[in-house]
Amino acid sequence: IITYSFISPKSYDKVNHPKENQVSTVITNPLGEDLSVMRTTTLPSMMDIIVRNINFRNKEANLYEIGTVYYPTIENGAVNADKLPLEKKIITLSSYGNDDFYEFKGAIESLLAELKAFNISFETESTNLSYHTGRCAKILVNDQVIGVFGNIHPEVLQNYGINSNVLMCEIDLNSLYSNVKTEILYTKLPKFPASTRDISFVCDKDTEAGSLEKCIKTSASKILEKVSLFDVFISDKLGDNKKSMAYSLTMRKADNTLTDEECDKAVAKILQNLEKDFGAILRS
Repeated sequence: IITYSFISPKSYDKVNHPKENQVSTVITNPLGEDLSVMRTTTLPSMMDIIVRNINFRNKEANLYEIGTVYYPTIENGAVNADKLPLEKKIITLSSYGNDDFYEFKGAIESLLAELKAFNISFETESTNLSYHTGRCAKILVNDQVIGVFGNIHPEVLQNYGINSNVLMCEIDLNSLYSNVKTEILYTKLPKFPASTRDISFVCDKDTEAGSLEKCIKTSASKILEKVSLFDVFISDKLGDNKKSMAYSLTMRKADNTLTDEECDKAVAKILQNLEKDFGAILRS
């Protein structure tokens, strides 16, 4: 989609932007109040297009826009209207009519991988009022926050008269491009076989999978080739506010075949660090 870079100042309230984030560059000769300020977020523009599509009875759609946001120059706590605003390129992705949060997350990961972004990770985001608390995450590349994605907050949906879930993603393209690999490196196919181990442990229900995975990777970084979560189990039998997490570990050495002893030692170190950092206990 392609939308205007200027919006109504009332749009910030519709997407639950705090007052302190509503400082915008005001247009001196606007076409009208609905197009009187330069946008600092692309959310209202995308939400307007979604409403338009729903009104035309398009039951589902996946949309994206590469657009610009504008931040006024602030000096001594006030807007300096004599200076041009700061511009940022933002890619905004959205999906409605499909409630699959993890499929949407997978599409974002595929995009980042295609652009050769490295060291991709996600962290829970609970302060962005435009998104549903508990269904929102920050996007990090090389430990730098470059964007956010998740379910749009029910209050925002109500403000726009939308009755279905909406998934949204905002990524700062300038930050993304500064964290992509410009060179493609190739390595030889492995000569030696991989060894796999499955581990299952019990931890607190609110422990983030991303934090657990990061701990696993740092605990056995030399030989760990791949780690993937394949099961989450929640039951009262595990204890109050507890869950079971199961990961598959693929380990390999480049110069010789891994021994069972080396694999067991790596797994033991992983479990030791999981217990130390998160109180995770091996599930029997």
